[in-house]
Amino acid sequence: MKNYSFVPFYKTVLTDGFWKDRQKLNADVSIPNVYKRFKETDRIDCLYPWWKRPLSHSDLFYDSDTAKWLEAAAYVLHANRADYPELEKSCDEVIELLKKRQQSNGYLNSYFQRRPFLPKFHSRPDHELYCAGHIMEAAVAYFQATGKDALLSVAEKYADHIRDRFMIKQNTAFSTPGHEEIELALFRMYEATGKEKYKELAEFFLNKRGTVKEKTYRTFYDAYDQHEIPVRELSSAEGHAVRAMYLYCGMADMARISGDDGMLSACKRLFDDACKKMYVTGGIGSDYNGECFTIPYDLPNRTAYSESCAAISFMMFCRRMLLLEKDGRYADVIERIMYNNFLSGVSLNGKAFFYENPLEICRTDLTRSRTVIKRPRLPQWQRQEVFKCSCCPPNINRTVASIGDYIFTENETETVLHQYVACESDSLRVETNYPIDGKIIVRGQGYGKNLFSVRVPAWCKDATLSLNGKKVAVFPEKGYVTLKVDPDFTLELTLDMNPFFIKTHPLCRENRNKVALQRGPVVYCLEEKDNGDIVPLAVVGSGPFTETENNLTPLPFIDVQGKELSAGATYYEGECDAKERTLRFIPYYAFGNRGESDMKVWVPLA
Repeated sequence: MKNYSFVPFYKTVLTDGFWKDRQKLNADVSIPNVYKRFKETDRIDCLYPWWKRPLSHSDLFYDSDTAKWLEAAAYVLHANRADYPELEKSCDEVIELLKKRQQSNGYLNSYFQRRPFLPKFHSRPDHELYCAGHIMEAAVAYFQATGKDALLSVAEKYADHIRDRFMIKQNTAFSTPGHEEIELALFRMYEATGKEKYKELAEFFLNKRGTVKEKTYRTFYDAYDQHEIPVRELSSAEGHAVRAMYLYCGMADMARISGDDGMLSACKRLFDDACKKMYVTGGIGSDYNGECFTIPYDLPNRTAYSESCAAISFMMFCRRMLLLEKDGRYADVIERIMYNNFLSGVSLNGKAFFYENPLEICRTDLTRSRTVIKRPRLPQWQRQEVFKCSCCPPNINRTVASIGDYIFTENETETVLHQYVACESDSLRVETNYPIDGKIIVRGQGYGKNLFSVRVPAWCKDATLSLNGKKVAVFPEKGYVTLKVDPDFTLELTLDMNPFFIKTHPLCRENRNKVALQRGPVVYCLEEKDNGDIVPLAVVGSGPFTETENNLTPLPFIDVQGKELSAGATYYEGECDAKERTLRFIPYYAFGNRGESDMKVWVPLA
């Protein structure tokens, strides 16, 4: 097995286009606004001792929110440090608070330190190790971005304390994290510092999981937090979706770093199963109860949980799998998430966020029950600037800021282009306006390897490829065309971006006799703002498709032939009345940016 390595985001400079624009919005608007809201909601002030800053409220996970924000800011500073002095100043102030808050033995958790009557590492579901993991990730990112080691020293001291308590003395009330995250963070600490003890602790947590009976939330089952069986025996994506994917990230890290074939086999099985539980937008975790996976093809639209953090964690897992094998399925899933569920999680102005990402909104659902207490539980229809549980906004921040991590992987002989983003990386330059159009040009100047591979997405049925002006046959192997290239080369890939309708698996009861519209990697939806009442609308299902420019998004709106259905009675024989009309579809990620509006991705066939 010839492993690959990331070409990190700070060596992959975005030059222009779709993701460059979003990175600037993220740095200039989203990250400062999230910091402001975190200040207003005491996520920063909870780092002070209670007698200095009495608070009305703080939560178990507040430190993780702050740590993810620090990590996002670190990525911005790594790429453009000179342009953001105030951001660095804010980071240093928060880091100083964390440093002062840390106990002499290394322990650091504001929730428990504000409540000294609570025992440490006593309740497994209480997020202590989860928060610790995010502090470790932020510490590595900030050290690599600025060279300042204050937070890294804090993180190492905390990691050493955790190692002493869990691995050496084993004097804690539980053995493995109730919310996974620290496993992947420890591997990251190991790779950043070279210290074997962090790899050993990560492996300890992974190897221990499922071998001892652990306590979990009273209302949930063992698989809820993935401790029902040893991890190498896992075959089904179960339980809390974010917990699961963070665990799988740690497993994939162990497979790569330690050469653990049992972990790799388990990761492949889990990926296959997760894909059966994935929305067309890339969302996972369909059930609100526990933010959980359910059974394959159980993908309700109106009640879709589809948490933003879950989609991000699936991207993280797939990225790690691409280091283990060059298989386009992982990159295809990343792309599906990038342009749909992930992007829908943040408003077009960069200030507000979705925690959940439904695939259908019908506002009359809230009024059909005449008893208020019996109203159904539905996702939010409008994005918010902060949530009580605000894990998603800084997670989106850190992912946009480091989106360059997803573009290339490489080994000694080959570079692989996974995502089409206009950028420069060492001797390579990618020129593209993707996903607005499907033309991608890659220029190599002084390229030092023999091979270059480019992905042909599974959705694309017609791709053309040329190398130095000569047409090349497109026969992808596991989604990639691999070419032998000279140090100086020009590769041109053109993907057919004509819109098309897709269907879902017959076992998905929710979407039988329905279709979804897709253009390139972007899923589209109907919104009431453009179509009026969307409930009686249906599509003919064969086009033609008319693309129109708009002021909402750089991607076109798409007009499609459809019908508006009606009937003269509640029940009838034969065919219902059908009036010909044009339906307007917009990119799914752009819905909910023009006020309240009904919406749906899956549309009935006329």
